[in-house]
Amino acid sequence: METRTATADVIDQIRQGVATLTSTDQWTRWLRVQRRFHHYSWGNALLILMQRSDATRVAGYHTWKSVGRQVRKGEHGIAILAPIVRRLRIEDEDGTERVLVGHPTAFRLARVFDISQTDGEALPEVVSRLTGDDAGSQPDG
Repeated sequence: METRTATADVIDQIRQGVATLTSTDQWTRWLRVQRRFHHYSWGNALLILMQRSDATRVAGYHTWKSVGRQVRKGEHGIAILAPIVRRLRIEDEDGTERVLVGHPTAFRLARVFDISQTDGEALPEVVSRLTGDDAGSQPDG
């Protein structure tokens, strides 16, 4: 009897998700999610789409906590595959310490949560909105 792991289940979800991308509508939905989560791998973007298609901003539990938000009790995280990367601390000749980051050696199951699954402080706006008249309507000075 085979014992399934959560990671194997997530890999199966990716396989199933790829199989659904055969229609124009599904492909368009995935592209919209990929646009929102461009810093995630295509596979993790697909996992986000399959598990929570309405997600707009995702982060891990501790990241939400660090920005003043709390994941609500009972919320289920979105399973993704996070890389395991070896880090090596070295000391230069002048005594400064540096951290060398290698390539991913494996992947582990991680959970992220959408902002809609959290309560707390509003996130700061990345872009400030311009107010006032159109610059083109200003007289030359």
